[in-house]
Amino acid sequence: ITEEDALRIEWDTHREISWVLTIENLTTFHQFRIDRSVANQEACGSGFGEEESGETLVIYLGGYANGIKREFLRHIHEAYPAAEFMHYGDIDCGGFRIWKTLSEGTGLEIELYRMDLETYRQYRESGRELTEHDRVLLQEMMEDPFYCGQKELFCEMLEAGLKLEQEVIG
Repeated sequence: ITEEDALRIEWDTHREISWVLTIENLTTFHQFRIDRSVANQEACGSGFGEEESGETLVIYLGGYANGIKREFLRHIHEAYPAAEFMHYGDIDCGGFRIWKTLSEGTGLEIELYRMDLETYRQYRESGRELTEHDRVLLQEMMEDPFYCGQKELFCEMLEAGLKLEQEVIG
């Protein structure tokens, strides 16, 4: 969907959408298959792994969501107010900052998908080294109340010295 068409979409509200999932990277978007059994239920309290009657709407973000993409998400929320919104990105400073910008920029409560400590531990051997800039940002993010639920993960990332690209998470 082009940005110019995004806000002109008319949603079929008779169709039930239970989840709206934004994905940061194009490769992951193309490879993505919904696996509700690995959802971040512990990290985000999501019902994403439970039996559901609705469908999941998956949206490729391409990094940070600009104003039109954020407005597009608000329009989806207006059409499907009961849908749970989630974000799936890199387990690095950028991925978490995209989530914060998306949450604050839309005013929606957006949970995380596969961006938790368990996922990090499972795949960290495929991680890339943190840069000094990453370390500084992680320290700053640990002081930000928005990220209070990620402190343990951020501490482990700093200790291990590794971050994860979304594409390595199977």
